Amino acid sequence: ELYDEFGNYIGPDLESSEDEDEGDDDLNAAEDEASDVSGDDDDDDDAEQQQGQLVVAQDGTTTTTANPQSAIVLHEDKEHYPSADQVFGDDVRTAVLDEDAMEIEQPLVQPLNTKTIFKSHSAANETTQTRRGICVVGHFHHGKTSFVDLCLEPSFRQDHNSNNNAPNRTEPSNELRQHTATSLFADARGKNYALTLLDCPGHAQFHDESVAAVSATDGALLVVDVVEGVMLHTEMVIRAVVQAGVPIVLVLNKVDRLLCECKLPPNDAYYKLQHCVDSVNELVQQVSQGRYPKLNPAAGNVVFASALHGWMFTLESFANVYLEQQQQDALVGRSVFGSPNQNLPQDG
Repeated sequence: ELYDEFGNYIGPDLESSEDEDEGDDDLNAAEDEASDVSGDDDDDDDAEQQQGQLVVAQDGTTTTTANPQSAIVLHEDKEHYPSADQVFGDDVRTAVLDEDAMEIEQPLVQPLNTKTIFKSHSAANETTQTRRGICVVGHFHHGKTSFVDLCLEPSFRQDHNSNNNAPNRTEPSNELRQHTATSLFADARGKNYALTLLDCPGHAQFHDESVAAVSATDGALLVVDVVEGVMLHTEMVIRAVVQAGVPIVLVLNKVDRLLCECKLPPNDAYYKLQHCVDSVNELVQQVSQGRYPKLNPAAGNVVFASALHGWMFTLESFANVYLEQQQQDALVGRSVFGSPNQNLPQDG
């Protein structure tokens, strides 16, 4: 046994540490000799690289060039990709154009700003007595521009080649700014007026455009969506109109939404329309302190319209159309009230 019960070594004597030190010295000496041999080889390689290459010219002279592997190349002189001459050859002419040479303020595609102007001979004879200016105001997306197009649609149906009742209209380049359209309109007595419609922006941040238009016109068309009712900008333009002292005509637009979207029965649709008129009247009377007349469909200052489907009417105009239709039915003997000689009901 080499160890006793306490773990002490009791075996034969071991070699001394001096022998181990001698063995380590011999190993280190062998490694030094190997490193000297490899160092000599590296020196030979360095010498070969430093010697470079000999180039013999045509005249017999010899020049020494540096080894490309050990040459120092500046960053701007480095060639990461082959040049165009190396790729296409010397017989091909190449041209390099700089990108983004155009100024950033100039757009690549210029926007089209076209103006369509139709002149009318009848409008050219207008005077200050037959000229009126009306501003179309209201909240955002309540259908003001569509209502203006609906008003001008009969004029556009005329032959533009003859310039008969064609409106003088400037197409807008920005929907957030007001634009004008002038056309001939006849009153109930058949007198023609050159009516200029100012389509004002409905966004609250462009309220100053509406205020300027109200101050420069003879009246205001207040367009209200019958589903949304009185909104923020509606109250703002009512205050501006009352302050300017111009008459107001209420336009209840998008009446078709009550039937197509809300699917209201006739009685509910009637109360909804009456609620819109009462809301506007309440706000007008509050701002004007009772100085303004109330808006009433029977007075002719309330218009029912659907710019999407292309129709608008007042109670008087609708009654006239209804009466004409009943008279035509009576003449052909197809009156819905009985015989053609029967009188029409007085109320209704």
